[in-house]
Amino acid sequence: TVECFTANQLKKQIKAFKCVKIEVDGDGDSIPPSVEGGAPNNGDGDLSGVPDSIEANVASFLDGATGQYVTIVSPVGSALSNVVVEPTPPSFAGIAPFGYFAFSVSGAPSPVAVTFILHGTGCENVTSLLKRCGTDPFVEYPALVSGSCQLTLTLVDQGLGDCDPTEGIIRDDAMPVNLAVTTTTTT
Repeated sequence: TVECFTANQLKKQIKAFKCVKIEVDGDGDSIPPSVEGGAPNNGDGDLSGVPDSIEANVASFLDGATGQYVTIVSPVGSALSNVVVEPTPPSFAGIAPFGYFAFSVSGAPSPVAVTFILHGTGCENVTSLLKRCGTDPFVEYPALVSGSCQLTLTLVDQGLGDCDPTEGIIRDDAMPVNLAVTTTTTT
């Protein structure tokens, strides 16, 4: 079928079109380059000398709680993907200043050391890491506080903390917390 339009009809159609900016995620982590480019150190949250937006093993993003930056670093040669950022679950308000996030790591031999670099206010108070798979309850996961505002954890493919049964892909769901803070619920 061929449809013909008058000049006025075409003008109306053209006015209805909108332009949408599409960003191509060059490193495959699901974080737009404009977000990674806003990370501390001019978009180099891990201080490697390379912009995070083009490093497959680095993802920098705004946390889901306060909008501060978090940088995840996996070994060189590996790749981060499917990075998802969520707000702090209500039951953890007050102890999880950076919200909850999930990601996958592939291309690295197991076990894999992954470092979380927390940028911003409250990072020095993070003492532990809580993890869960899907809707399972959060559990404390062994993580080493490896520097001011840094946590390093070791993930084992198809082992403790891996939420993806696929061999060669580690899915991690994590929430940095300050377990030294106690919260009281009033009824």
